[in-house]
Amino acid sequence: MSLFGQRAFLLKRFYLKAFGVCLRILHNKSLLSTSCRRLYPSLIGTRAYTRPKLRPEVAPKQGARRFCTASSTLDDISYHNIADETLDAIAELFEDLGESPSSPTDYDVQLSDGVLTVNLGAGRGIYVINKQSPNKQIWLSSPTSGPKRYDFTSGTWMYAHDGVSLHSLLSSEISGVLGHEVDFTCLTYGAADEL
Repeated sequence: MSLFGQRAFLLKRFYLKAFGVCLRILHNKSLLSTSCRRLYPSLIGTRAYTRPKLRPEVAPKQGARRFCTASSTLDDISYHNIADETLDAIAELFEDLGESPSSPTDYDVQLSDGVLTVNLGAGRGIYVINKQSPNKQIWLSSPTSGPKRYDFTSGTWMYAHDGVSLHSLLSSEISGVLGHEVDFTCLTYGAADEL
């Protein structure tokens, strides 16, 4: 046998052994399919396949946090229209606030692809408000109150955990940060008529 033939034979033998080791590891982890076991029984051994035992379903604890809210009754088109109108109105009010002479030079408002970013400037924090289309929600990231997820309920965007609307929260937080009264509830879907 030539030198090339010996190398090819040794390489083939090495690959088969490596393949066998991998199959044994997978078999022991119960990840190997039964069809593969039937094709390569000599490489795996005589150990019979046993299906892994599944953990029984555990009911959630009472009072445990749920990360998914009830599905919205809005269809996709209505959700996008309402969310876009809401973000446009909020962005416009933030832009008006930035045009006042008392606003800092690094005050900035950007609305792009359903994401509204508001830098209040002077180290006062950055608000991010964005559409979350799969859940039909609007998400808020606030430097004051942290992250919140709002569902469209009864004509306004409500946070299910505390029952406060997006517009009410923005009114109170922005008024506190800027030091003068700012009312977001008069905007589209702000539900000012319910107050």
